Amino acid sequence: MPLESIVVTQPDLVLLGTEFTASDPAIRQLTAAEIAVAVLGLAPSLRCLDSEQGLIAFGRLIGREQQAREFDAFFRQQVAHISGRVAHAEDTPAVLLEAHAGGATCCASPGKGEGIGDFVSLAKGENIGASVIPGMAGQLGLEYIIKREPAVYIGTGGHYMAARDGLVLGPVVACCFAVVGFAATVAEILRGALLQQHTPDSVRGRVSSLWLMQATIGPALGGMQMGLMAREFSPLAALGLGGIACIVAALAIMMTWPVLRTARLGASAAYEAPSSP
Repeated sequence: MPLESIVVTQPDLVLLGTEFTASDPAIRQLTAAEIAVAVLGLAPSLRCLDSEQGLIAFGRLIGREQQAREFDAFFRQQVAHISGRVAHAEDTPAVLLEAHAGGATCCASPGKGEGIGDFVSLAKGENIGASVIPGMAGQLGLEYIIKREPAVYIGTGGHYMAARDGLVLGPVVACCFAVVGFAATVAEILRGALLQQHTPDSVRGRVSSLWLMQATIGPALGGMQMGLMAREFSPLAALGLGGIACIVAALAIMMTWPVLRTARLGASAAYEAPSSP
C-alpha cells in the first residue's frame, strides 16, 4: 500500500517488519503524521527462545497479550518435543528446501540467515543452502545441488503457484493425497492376499521373495527416473510422464494377461494343484 494511502486512512497502528529501522524515511513520515508505528518480527524465532517473541509484544499492543502468550507457550512446547525426539539422532541428512517449488529457475532456498531454514536444523537436518547463501534466502544452482546430493527434498507451494506452473498445495490436493494413500493401502492388501491364495504351496516362498524384491527395486527405479527427468526437464514434467508410463504399463499387462483381471478372492478361487499321475 502506498504511504500516502496509509496516512489518509489514519490507522491506530502500523506494523512493519524487522527489515525496517528507526531511521527509515517511511517511519519518519508516519510518526510525523502522528501515526503509531511498531517494528516487530511476528514469525516465531528459534534463535531467540530465551527472549520475548515479537508476537507477544504485538498481542500487548492490540490488547490480546494472553492469547499471544498461550501461542508462544504452545510453540515452545513443540520445539522442546522435537528437540527431544532428535536429541540422540546420529545422522544429519542433507536437506534441500525449495521455496515456491517449480515456478522459476531452480532453486529458491533458505540460507544462513534467520528463517525457515532454522526449522531444518531443529530437526537435525543440514540445510544445504546455509553453506552458500549468507542471507535469509537466495538461489541455488543445479550443479551445486547435484554435487551435494541431498537425502531429503522439501518443496513449498500453494494455489498462488498455479499460474506459474509450480507446486500447488491446498485442501483439494490434501484430499487427493488422502484418497490415493487409502487406495494404495487397499491395493497392497488385495495384491498380497491374491498372491498368497493363488500361489502353490511348493513355490510360495520363492514367489514371495520375488514379490518382495520387485516391491523394493520398483520404487527405487521410479525415484531414479524421477530424478533424471526432473534434472532434464522439470519436476512437474517428470511426475506427469511417470504417471503416463505407469498407466500405459498397467494397460499393457491387463491386455497381455487377462487372467489378472478376473482373479478373485474366496474359497472357490483357491489354487488347485494338478493331480499326481
